[in-house]
Amino acid sequence: MTRALPVLDPDAATSPQADRGPLLPRAASRFRRARRRTRILLSLALLAVVTGAVTAAVALATPEPPAVAPYPAVTGDVGIHLQELQKSVEP
Repeated sequence: MTRALPVLDPDAATSPQADRGPLLPRAASRFRRARRRTRILLSLALLAVVTGAVTAAVALATPEPPAVAPYPAVTGDVGIHLQELQKSVEP
């Protein structure tokens, strides 16, 4: 027994089913038809992705603090005591 090969239909490429239109309107209509639980889960997943992206952007944009705090120059005994204090708290 031999099997018949499928015949290519030249009209199939121009059928309405082949050209469904842009992706975004189709996705929006599928989202509206989805069950409530599915919509909630998709919304929470999208919220998690956006929150992660914002957190990463803020973390990368925040400058690192300077290694040494810039103190004003103080002279005399107070200046000496401040220098000793600074040396005693350094890691």
